[in-house]
Amino acid sequence: MTCHTIREVAREQTDLSEEELDEALDAKKMTGM
Repeated sequence: MTCHTIREVAREQTDLSEEELDEALDAKKMTGM
């Protein structure tokens, strides 16, 4: 088991920019709030 955040894993395994990661990992958008 590792102690990496979703953001860290996504950064390592994709070529998404920080802005794209912000958009993809926006908790408010995920929950509709």
